Amino acid sequence: MKTNILLLGSNSFAATGLLQKLTLDGFNVDIFARGKEGRSENIVSGDIMDLSANKYLNTSYDIIINFILIKDSDVTENICFAKELIMCCENKKVNHLIHISSISVYPNNLEYVNEESLIEADYNSKGVYAAKKVAVDNYLTSTSNKNLHISYVRPGFILSNDRKPPLTGILKRLPLNFGLLLGNKKTTLPVVEREIFQKSIIKILNLDQHVEVHLILNNSTKYKFIKKAYNYRIITLPKRFILVLANVSLRIGIFSKKQVVQISGLFKTTVFDPSKTETNLKIRF
Repeated sequence: MKTNILLLGSNSFAATGLLQKLTLDGFNVDIFARGKEGRSENIVSGDIMDLSANKYLNTSYDIIINFILIKDSDVTENICFAKELIMCCENKKVNHLIHISSISVYPNNLEYVNEESLIEADYNSKGVYAAKKVAVDNYLTSTSNKNLHISYVRPGFILSNDRKPPLTGILKRLPLNFGLLLGNKKTTLPVVEREIFQKSIIKILNLDQHVEVHLILNNSTKYKFIKKAYNYRIITLPKRFILVLANVSLRIGIFSKKQVVQISGLFKTTVFDPSKTETNLKIRF
């Protein structure tokens, strides 16, 4: 009997091409798209904030894979969507939610992270994107439904050969082909190719036992990433000077504590250990 999957956020960069791979692997897949409520073959459309009540979805799904993050809304609305997602899982008798999270949910000051590491408790200490990820993960973790297992998939920075990766939060373009690295040569930037990431998702679907956290990444740095993907003349930030300046700015009221934490995060040197995920999925990143 084929496994029935509901794929949310299939138009995202990370999910591009995943539907075809899932179908070829023998899964029955519905995808959900924003728009007027309705269905066309396996494409169901509607309001994501009314997902659980959408009459065009099947009465039940075995698994939901969620890629959705509401980027143009605040933390509150993303938590509202997370609540709707859990309600949908309950209404559709889903027993496994695969939630695409992010390694940005971990505290910036951790030197080592593996699958057992605790995520950040306070989303206010994070930037805009990471705050939403932290808030949603903490909400999902707080839910209690013995019939629903949640797997958190935390990839590194996802890359693909078919497009140049974005530089937001990594490098600021300057004239004359110079680029200001938002960090220094040691600043961590774990990465993963989209093909490997999606292959890992399929392996997770085929596991005999559910696993709570999957880390999918290769350890790297912002500096190495830029050198490989672009041809900029790179200027790095002086860590000691920037941190001293940030703390002075905090004392005189120019910066908030949150801003200082975020600036400190530009120089994080976390080592991520995905070895348990590699063992579980029988894959090497």
